Amino acid sequence: MRIYGIFILLVIVCGAVDNSSAQKYTTGIDLSLSLDNPVLKPGAKVTLVTKMTNALPIPLKVQVGWIPRGPSLETAWAYQVILVGEDGNKRELPWTSFIGFCGTGSTPLVIELNSSKPELFHRQVWIDKWIDGKTYLYFGSDSGYRVDPPCNLMIRARHSIRKANYSSGTLQDTKPNDIQGPYWVGDVESNDVSLRVDNFVEDLPVSK
Repeated sequence: MRIYGIFILLVIVCGAVDNSSAQKYTTGIDLSLSLDNPVLKPGAKVTLVTKMTNALPIPLKVQVGWIPRGPSLETAWAYQVILVGEDGNKRELPWTSFIGFCGTGSTPLVIELNSSKPELFHRQVWIDKWIDGKTYLYFGSDSGYRVDPPCNLMIRARHSIRKANYSSGTLQDTKPNDIQGPYWVGDVESNDVSLRVDNFVEDLPVSK
């Protein structure tokens, strides 16, 4: 009975580490989000750190963005920003792009993610007024989320890669990367972090 159990275990393990070039993994990637300061004051910046971890015992090829723009987890649209009202109600804020992008000539940015070494993605955020006179939570200078300080926010990171982008272990693109081997497709979300956004301090009148 013990030998039979060991045999079953070996079958399961061997199946999990199949290195077939056509193998797709829809599980095995985890995201965790952290914040270096839970309070964002005008004129200051806070940093979001998203850690991508491979929970499988084999390396995985993971598309994390596009060249030359860079990893998606360092851009605003990879995050979900939720406004938490004083009454506890929650509302997702729409993403706003301040400038346009052209995808001509872009190529996939693919990394090999090992279980022994997570990948870290950093994004500094701050608040400022845009040319429309309204206040935004900036995720870099190209995009952000409209906010009305003071307010409380919840932020989570999201990453999604579609199966339609892949065929026989190779990413379908005019300039495909050499990503033969096990690779990852699917959708994954991180935990939530809370961010308090303080209001701008009005200039005080000059004393007589």
